[in-house]
Amino acid sequence: MPALGQAALLVSLIVTVWVLFAAGLGALTRSPGLVRSASRGLVASAVLVSLSTGVLLFAMLTDRFEIRYVADYSSREQPLIYKLSALWGGQDGSLLLWCFLLAVFSAIVVFSSRRAPQDLMPWVYATLAGILTFFITITAFVANPFRTFAAMEIPANGQGLNPLLQNPWMVVHPPTLYFGYVGAAIPVAFAVAALLAGRLDNAWVRATRRWALFTFGFLTIGIWLGAYWAYLELGWGGFWAWDPVENASFLPWLTLTAYLHSVIIQERKGVFRVWSFVLIILTQLLVVYGTFITRSGIIQSVHAFQRSNIGYWFMLFMGTGAVFALALLIRRLPQLRAKAPLDSFWSREGTFLFANIVLVGLTLMIFILTMWPVFSQVLTGQQVTKEPIEFTQATRPFFLLLLFLMGTGPVIGWKTKTGAELGRAFLVPAAAGIVCAAACLAAGAREPWSLAYFAVSAFVIAAVLQQAWLDVAERRRTTGEGLFPAFFRQVATHKRQYGGFLVHIGVAVMAIGIAGSSAYKKDVTFEALAPGEAVELDGYRITYEGFDIVNRPDYDAAVIRLGVQRPGSDSVEHVRPQRRVYKRSEQPTTEVAILPTLLPRGLGQLGRVGEDFYVIAVNLDVASGRGTFEVIVHPLINFLWLGGLLVGLGCVVSGWPPRREEREWIGEPAPAAA
Repeated sequence: MPALGQAALLVSLIVTVWVLFAAGLGALTRSPGLVRSASRGLVASAVLVSLSTGVLLFAMLTDRFEIRYVADYSSREQPLIYKLSALWGGQDGSLLLWCFLLAVFSAIVVFSSRRAPQDLMPWVYATLAGILTFFITITAFVANPFRTFAAMEIPANGQGLNPLLQNPWMVVHPPTLYFGYVGAAIPVAFAVAALLAGRLDNAWVRATRRWALFTFGFLTIGIWLGAYWAYLELGWGGFWAWDPVENASFLPWLTLTAYLHSVIIQERKGVFRVWSFVLIILTQLLVVYGTFITRSGIIQSVHAFQRSNIGYWFMLFMGTGAVFALALLIRRLPQLRAKAPLDSFWSREGTFLFANIVLVGLTLMIFILTMWPVFSQVLTGQQVTKEPIEFTQATRPFFLLLLFLMGTGPVIGWKTKTGAELGRAFLVPAAAGIVCAAACLAAGAREPWSLAYFAVSAFVIAAVLQQAWLDVAERRRTTGEGLFPAFFRQVATHKRQYGGFLVHIGVAVMAIGIAGSSAYKKDVTFEALAPGEAVELDGYRITYEGFDIVNRPDYDAAVIRLGVQRPGSDSVEHVRPQRRVYKRSEQPTTEVAILPTLLPRGLGQLGRVGEDFYVIAVNLDVASGRGTFEVIVHPLINFLWLGGLLVGLGCVVSGWPPRREEREWIGEPAPAAA
């Protein structure tokens, strides 16, 4: 079985190298036969890599411990779902998954190529084959998931997956993030193809519009799922620690966000073309950088794989790609000059330019702070790691400015406005921000940064809703439609715009959750409580009722029984935090217990909306029955999770264009108006 998986991987490498050669030569000689051979080769490579991935997955599910990777990341007692997720639980398997996704995405490009600019496709195939060749080579020869034990060394059972990864959210978080990482290769391939072919118009942008939205959506949801996993599983009460691997996923998200805004202006005004090429190439380089950080061990991280030399192969690949892309850009720079200058900095394109500058500045700042241990080691001989609070202090003014710019775009609009028109347009959103700040002050909020974020978030939401209302009102005036028909038809015919509006509202809602939970959370550790003893925190009354010992096939657990009375309530609800010890690894873990307040339970509980009551079992003395518990009250934290869902929904709406936009993308004329 392992021989079959390895053979499929090696044959796929041979096929992919042929694709690289055939596509490049076909582009230079304009040979349809070579290009057709290259396209078929990409499909064949996808089939072969899929076979290799299927072999490893089958080995996981059937406990084939003669394969070292299976023995390292699975066990007989491991639940079936975690045997599946063990495929990406280690370095070798995760790289094979990367190869699988990239090969499948490349095959999808082949099957949809008739809808794309044909003069770009040979270079697209060559670029995708070049990236795929690197990943298959690394997987087959450096991080081979099909290495086996000698016959006398085969273990009777495997070590099992890291207990921290045995969480339902970790079943979906890594592959979701990988969809975003790998998906970035498609727009990059078209961008490189456009530079190589000298086709610098908007064709490559239109051809990859939905791929870019697909990548952004999965990258966003992947980061969001990772934050939720950390909140539930790591037992520290937070969701983002500015860890190097967390930052490595956030950096390409920032540049991809800038790219999506840049191409809107490029298509509409014919400017920002250099921005678009630079940003999408930088996104791909940052994806490779994130892979380097995760696998090299050059910076300590709780999320990274064990230290190995494989990371330096990624550094070499990243450096080579950067030099190649820079040479292409320099060569085409005279042809990429804007057709016309910006009409005004007080315009929507001016707002987008400022937003791009802020996003790139944030990317550079977070990159420098993340790499500070390496820089300090080189400069002083000592590693100095920046603390999370230093990241927060350095970045929060820029995130606030970015949030404000999200609200100014809808207010300013595409048409140049006079000073009086701008004043009227800003009146309602500004009033919403002021009213929100006043209400927060009246409710007792005093932390300056959180107040600013609350006010600006209200400004953004009001600005988006105001523009939506004006659009619907204009449609009703011209068509005579009712309110709801006009709204739904307006959304149906402007899905990109309204999907973007929904993303902006989602980000503003997330900002409310982050600002509220960070500034106003209460965190107290109650030590050595005896059964029956009660304590209070922020209106919650907590009674320690005792504990139960539970034995499972793969772990033993102490399940703590706590009774909780919410503020102003006489009823008792029960939560069950746990302390587990996994048998094979003897690794202890905590399972937190959360009591959410999603909706108000009366007017007196309005301030509790979106709040979590969060309990961590810190210690338990089984002999005396005394327990130590950390209790955290997280105000507004659920706005963070709600906002992430809205951002994901906005990506779906934006990526589902109306028929007219589909015809434009294919290159067919739109139907004439009736």
